[in-house]
Amino acid sequence: MYQYDLAVVIPTFNEVKNIQNVINDWKDILEKNKIHYQIIIINDGSRDGSAELLGQLSKEDDHLTVIHQLNIGHGPTLLKGYQHALHLKAQWVFQVDSDDEIKAKEFPRLWLARESADFILGERQGKRIFLRKWISLLSQRWGAFLFQEKRIKDPNSPFRLFRGSSLAKVIRLIPLNSFAPNIMLTYLFCFFGARVKRFEVSYDQRHHSEFKLKNLKIFKAAILSFWQLLSLRLSLFRLPITPKANDNLNHENRENENGPPLTKTIGM
Repeated sequence: MYQYDLAVVIPTFNEVKNIQNVINDWKDILEKNKIHYQIIIINDGSRDGSAELLGQLSKEDDHLTVIHQLNIGHGPTLLKGYQHALHLKAQWVFQVDSDDEIKAKEFPRLWLARESADFILGERQGKRIFLRKWISLLSQRWGAFLFQEKRIKDPNSPFRLFRGSSLAKVIRLIPLNSFAPNIMLTYLFCFFGARVKRFEVSYDQRHHSEFKLKNLKIFKAAILSFWQLLSLRLSLFRLPITPKANDNLNHENRENENGPPLTKTIGM
């Protein structure tokens, strides 16, 4: 039995100028679409007043859960948010960042397409900071090579909808210290034969806050991400093989949401 139709996971770090508007926009969209929802904000050690603002907002709104933590980085924070969404027994789990670069108005198209999918990815269309675009392109090509998956154009997009029961199976394979777990999740869903849909979504470069990875840090982050993705791919060789695709992820009616151990699928 599900407690919510949807849990929206929003990690945040020093976004005090954005976060309240982001929350209000999402509440408006979700209520207009008559969705029984919970918004989960994970404050990753913000130092700009976000914690105080979020604390006050959560007292005033039963649809808002705020988790405060010391700074551990975007990747581990994402995983913590996903786990909390699954703990709340949400049927669907959506993730978006708190920088307001992709607007909530893009969401209904993904929501309306959910019944015939296990994973829906919003791929960003619009001008991006050069380094971010470059890293995204390298991630796409590296993932396409490792997983033989060429359909995905934006594997790290922070605008994605998961079937909760499917996410619960796949997330177990991802190390808690992963720098870019969204890239891993994207390619794992493809690897296990899930029903994947893609939509183009409009993207506006951030205005109130700056890109937080700069100079040498972004190159170190890219190398770490590529190495972790390679390690994940190699770990999948240890999984048993089943001859039927799609058996692992897209069955909504399993009694146990976590299901049996994952197996590698062959064929589509």
